[in-house]
Amino acid sequence: MNIRKGALRSLLDTTKGSCLFLLLSLLLFLFAYPHGKVRPLLILGLNGLTLIAGIYAISAIRRHVVIAAVVSALQVLAAALHLKTNLIVFDVVAAALLAIFYIYVLVVVLAYVIKGTEVTKDKILGVISIYLLIGFTWASFYYMIFSLQPEAFLVNDTLLTRTGQSQPDFVYFSFITLLTVGYGDVTPISSIARSLAILEGVAGVLYIGVFISRLLSLYKPQSKKTDSSKQ
Repeated sequence: MNIRKGALRSLLDTTKGSCLFLLLSLLLFLFAYPHGKVRPLLILGLNGLTLIAGIYAISAIRRHVVIAAVVSALQVLAAALHLKTNLIVFDVVAAALLAIFYIYVLVVVLAYVIKGTEVTKDKILGVISIYLLIGFTWASFYYMIFSLQPEAFLVNDTLLTRTGQSQPDFVYFSFITLLTVGYGDVTPISSIARSLAILEGVAGVLYIGVFISRLLSLYKPQSKKTDSSKQ
């Protein structure tokens, strides 16, 4: 038992202060999400656990982990109640809590990235994680609008016939919009849905063009120390 505790403590110490674990968890969730239609609660639980672990890795303040865990648990509960009762109010609350969860994680990671004057490789990984979190946050916004106004989005009939889906895949749509690709298989129709899509496209371009470029320009890899006796 003591050996297992020691191994767990060693693993936690290894991930402490590293954005690599957070980035890998986000990529894992992004890959697993399209396969989670049949078990949405499993996907939501995976999402919550990975992001909470990510917060633990980069934050020395325990309350960040506690707050994120509480919001994530409430979100999973609301999603479960929606599946059981099919009441739209629980669906909207679940989407809103998920958006709050992503925004909270995003703010914590952003505070970590901009802290100090030195730009490290780990902070660059944090910058990439923030970009992914922006996509997940907007996906929650889109789903919230869809829950209140299903006609706000138009889905290609061919896509519906092939997949049998009754609603757009908003994670897919969000990242396609964030990347400004725009395949056109999911189209925002209502004014608020279009406004959000425009804002996400602008946010994605500005984030890459301004924030990431600025950090990369400040990044200076540490030069290897040379032996003065060889000079």
